[in-house]
Amino acid sequence: MSAAESFLTSLKNWFSSESAEAKKVKEDLEDRLDSDLTRRENELAATPEQRLDSIQTEIDNSDSMFDEIRAKIDTSTVAAELDANEADAIDDVSDDPST
Repeated sequence: MSAAESFLTSLKNWFSSESAEAKKVKEDLEDRLDSDLTRRENELAATPEQRLDSIQTEIDNSDSMFDEIRAKIDTSTVAAELDANEADAIDDVSDDPST
């Protein structure tokens, strides 16, 4: 096999793999768009009671996200307070003339 044939074979393989990847991306995009369209159609067809239930669910999910953030902040605050207390304790020991 000559260098030109080898190059053309490599190029063909590269285009084949890129084509397969593009097809997969296209299929994933179609699936996401289809599920989004279905969700929106269901929202439009929902009764007021169903819509209120879905809004309440969204609010509950948002609350849980805020609770997670609040817990992280509380943990960070406690850790910072502990670090500050340790630093104060070290300063108190080093300032103590009896040691």
